[in-house]
Amino acid sequence: MADLTAAKRKAMPKRDFAGPGKSFPVSDPTHARLAISGATRSENAGNISPEEANAIKAKARAKLAKGKKKKPMGKGPLSKAIQSAMGEDDGDGPDSEGMGDED
Repeated sequence: MADLTAAKRKAMPKRDFAGPGKSFPVSDPTHARLAISGATRSENAGNISPEEANAIKAKARAKLAKGKKKKPMGKGPLSKAIQSAMGEDDGDGPDSEGMGDED
């Protein structure tokens, strides 16, 4: 987990927190996931309202989604099998037209 000291936390901008009063830091993926689970626990304990919990979770999830990069589908054998199963045959495998079972 990313080390978050009191000094680092104090220096962080308000936008790096999901909850009121600079609670629930979401500056990195680890802390964003912790904010989601922490908001759920706090809601279940009655410390925050469901609306507050949902707002914290939404901000944390947005932060997580912002850091994700969609990877393109590869060209390996497993990727080709998946593409073929999905009907996205690229034409260079054994199931290509003119190859495979011939009558």
